Amino acid sequence: MVCPNCSLIDNKFAEKYNFDWKIILCPFPEKQMDGGIALFASFYDGEINGNYKYVLSPLIKNITSQENATEIINNHLEKINQGKKHNTYHLRDWIFSRQRYWGEPIPIIHWEDNQQELLKDEELPLKLPPLTDFTPSKFYYSPLQKIDSWVNLKRDDGISGKRDLNIMPQWAGSCWYYIAFLLKKNDGYLALDSEEAKEIIKHWLPVDLYIGGQEHANLHLLYARFWHKVLNKIGIVYQSEPFQKLLCQGMILGSDGEKMSKSRGNVVNPNDLVEKYGADALRLYEVFLGPVEQTTKFDSTGVRAMKKWLDRVYNFFLEYCETILTNIPNQEIESAYQEMIIKSTEHYKNIKLNLVVSSLMTFINKCYKSEAKFMPTDCFLDFLKILNPLAPHLSEEIWSFFQKNPITDSDWPQPKKLQTNLSQKVNIVVQINGQKKIIISVNRDESQAVIEKIIKNDSKLNKLLEKQIISKTIFIKNKLINFVIN
Repeated sequence: MVCPNCSLIDNKFAEKYNFDWKIILCPFPEKQMDGGIALFASFYDGEINGNYKYVLSPLIKNITSQENATEIINNHLEKINQGKKHNTYHLRDWIFSRQRYWGEPIPIIHWEDNQQELLKDEELPLKLPPLTDFTPSKFYYSPLQKIDSWVNLKRDDGISGKRDLNIMPQWAGSCWYYIAFLLKKNDGYLALDSEEAKEIIKHWLPVDLYIGGQEHANLHLLYARFWHKVLNKIGIVYQSEPFQKLLCQGMILGSDGEKMSKSRGNVVNPNDLVEKYGADALRLYEVFLGPVEQTTKFDSTGVRAMKKWLDRVYNFFLEYCETILTNIPNQEIESAYQEMIIKSTEHYKNIKLNLVVSSLMTFINKCYKSEAKFMPTDCFLDFLKILNPLAPHLSEEIWSFFQKNPITDSDWPQPKKLQTNLSQKVNIVVQINGQKKIIISVNRDESQAVIEKIIKNDSKLNKLLEKQIISKTIFIKNKLINFVIN
């Protein structure tokens, strides 16, 4: 089956082999071309792009909406008893029918008269019966079969029945946890269909950001969406999708580049590293490994390096504790501090945690190199606020010397308020054919024309560019200018 009138791939295939095809779509309003209706061939990624209407098919002739056309066809097929509308969910049935013991038992009773009965609400949750022998047997396809008193039931009318012997383990039963968290109360859980639960769900869902490992990206998301769409269909949740944004973090491999496994002997015990270097150093190293989506190798020496940097932060506090408390203005430190605030806040928003650590390291380095050996209190307090999500123990300890309330009760630094105090000078890298030649200091937000004029007045650069044909100039404000010469 091919649809050259609707599919970009099919269209190219048919044109290549000179196939004839019927026009089922045409532009709307119709466009006359060479005495006839123009073939509608405006495609984008295989999707029809533009206004169109159906032709040729009498049932949907002149219909301009695909949804309306589908509805008309479905209704017609049902009317003539040639089809029936239904939803098809592409799920793996074995997730809902495991022959194991541990898991969520399915609350359905199968009666001898071929009737299936759901347990009443007051009979839920259905709990697993006690069992000590989980070994498989040729006589039992499910461990639950061994417990006759739990499996076999009888109705008041004498009809016998059996409980469902399958269970819903792991993925199926746990994938709606993001809703269950919202409904937890001190004395239990709110009922899903209660008014209070609906208000909470309406307020908090959908989840802003879902972070999961690569191995969870398929099954977990598949069944989370399944449960959510079921609950949406019956009016429990009000959104069609459970998560607004998805982020799959990469895997941490062993030092040999292989997936950590006991059989390979490359497993790292985090407890040993925490005991030796502290939890803060381990956390910082893990986020500093690279972008969160990247798969990378684990190297214990990196944890030791992070411990040294945290010691450097603590030593800075000890060395300049008295001068920090004086709150004397320091333009050099304030300029570096404001740059750190802006960059770190942006990196946190984009979940680039490795770059947050880089910004913090750059700031501390500039503090050590500063000729003025004192720091305004606000600068150091805001540094601790930014460090806190990554190294909560050390940052809280230092914070306690300044404030009584915990660091988590404070407000996040606001970059917009700091923009006006940024240093008026920036360093511009000057390149020729991508090679760095010199760094010049200019006013912030200086135009390209002014910077080119400054460069021409520089004897060293002017000599390099002299008698050269500049075919292109690449300019990035406040960062670099690159002259491409033939």
